[in-house]
Amino acid sequence: NEATVMNEVILFDTEESFNNTCEVKTNHSCNVRTCNEVIDEGLKRKKIVLSSREGEGKSTTLKHFELVLKSKYPWMWIQEVDLRKNIKAIRFGAQLRLGTRKEIVHFLAEHLIGYDDFNRAVFIELFLKNQVVFLWDGSYEIFPRFKTFLMNLVRKIANSTDNLQFIAT
Repeated sequence: NEATVMNEVILFDTEESFNNTCEVKTNHSCNVRTCNEVIDEGLKRKKIVLSSREGEGKSTTLKHFELVLKSKYPWMWIQEVDLRKNIKAIRFGAQLRLGTRKEIVHFLAEHLIGYDDFNRAVFIELFLKNQVVFLWDGSYEIFPRFKTFLMNLVRKIANSTDNLQFIAT
């Protein structure tokens, strides 16, 4: 299952319990890289898509990335977004016209992630400084109903910031 959302697809070997390698397909080339190499590549490219069939460990892989990212980059804000649990916010966001970075970050902080005032302010500050990593999970479950909104949101974040995004689909 290759995703057409981005230019690269990361396929993890989830049958073995994290041997810390993955197969990377980028423009017709394939090779195996460590989890740290994939994260470093993601920091350059801003977005990585994890694609496989349902139940093959994409959510577990995101959790593994979260642990590695927190230890490797403790100053970054690592934000998991479980789209399945945020349908109401996604439905609301789909009705908005999110154009600017400020509109995007305020939607994320207030509706999709929903922080208290202090954490919202910290999240917004770090987002605007490109120090946020998004771990988008559950996109398969909300497609096709909110596919356009989610793809536009991911693209707008990628085009207007240097924040890293991992998308499980």
